[in-house]
Amino acid sequence: MSVHVPHVLWAPRADRVYVTVEVPDATDVKVSLDNSILKFSATGGENKYELELELFGEINTEKSKWKVSGRSIDLNIERTESGEFWPRLTKSNIKNRNIAVDWSKWIDEDDEEEDNYDWNQSGGDVNDFGMDNFYPPQGDEDDMVVGNDEDEEDEEKPDLSDLDK
Repeated sequence: MSVHVPHVLWAPRADRVYVTVEVPDATDVKVSLDNSILKFSATGGENKYELELELFGEINTEKSKWKVSGRSIDLNIERTESGEFWPRLTKSNIKNRNIAVDWSKWIDEDDEEEDNYDWNQSGGDVNDFGMDNFYPPQGDEDDMVVGNDEDEEDEEKPDLSDLDK
């Protein structure tokens, strides 16, 4: 069985970091958090996945949590000290092609008070996106007013015969 490095998404906050490790149908998941080290291993299908990262700063291992969902492992990593957002996930500033920003969880540092992301959510629900607003109200066709045709017929049309061609 070959060993692969999983794709990782992340989004910072002043007091925590959200990390998503993408491994479809993960089994035998092991997550280890120690000071500033994240170790991960899992099996997904016929592949074995392993990852070890030295994080940008120190973390609170007791308050940090993780859960397995269908296509990924979601981590809510608590920082030991709140402060400025981490500029990157890892201590090393060398580009890692397996790590990317999670734009679905991203907020600007200035907008953190408005953060309403619930990391415990079980998944996307169409109703969460206000899809009800895309459909017209239900009822009889006679009750629906689309336009007022009577006014259009009664309006006097301007005389355009004076216009030069």
